[in-house]
Amino acid sequence: MRRAGTADVEAMANFLDQGWKTHYRDILDPDFLDSLEVEQRFAAMQDNFASGSSRAFMLVDESGLIGVCVFGDSELDLFPGDGAIQALYLLDGLLGKGLGSQLLELAEAELMNEGRTHICLLVFAENHRAVNFYKYHGYEQVTGDLSTAGLPDSPSAAAADASPDAAQCCGQPGSHSTRRGRRFPYYAMRKEIAPVAHWAE
Repeated sequence: MRRAGTADVEAMANFLDQGWKTHYRDILDPDFLDSLEVEQRFAAMQDNFASGSSRAFMLVDESGLIGVCVFGDSELDLFPGDGAIQALYLLDGLLGKGLGSQLLELAEAELMNEGRTHICLLVFAENHRAVNFYKYHGYEQVTGDLSTAGLPDSPSAAAADASPDAAQCCGQPGSHSTRRGRRFPYYAMRKEIAPVAHWAE
């Protein structure tokens, strides 16, 4: 595992694009998934990495990129100032081996070192493995269904040990978060990562 640099953004954009198209066939409209353009994802990620609102850890082997965790600033108005898990993906064959947990823990430690006290993320309600993964790591559902709230943020494709993409980081479907014409429910999860000081009066 290593920290990603700006030179890695294109490879990560391609990796995440394939994650969408592979893992969300049963959640989002396949025609919509096929219409996604990796160039838009790449441009958005370039902007966010250049501004510092996104960072990442990568898992690589001799074949190339096999896992990534993108993290940084929350883009949810509900939780300004939070850190956020913006994307967490692994290749299928690596799921269930603890590598997703290692990537997540690295990102959490980095955000805590920055002084964040909470981390939020978005997840599809039917992405049961991802929901259970985050619950295991201490995240709790903190909103109802956001797909009808008119928010610009929506979750992205997530492999089993994975999270949703943040809206601007990785090019989310937005109001097109549908399956055969209907909205697909998603919600926010959140975790406290450091004790909040309560000063005695």
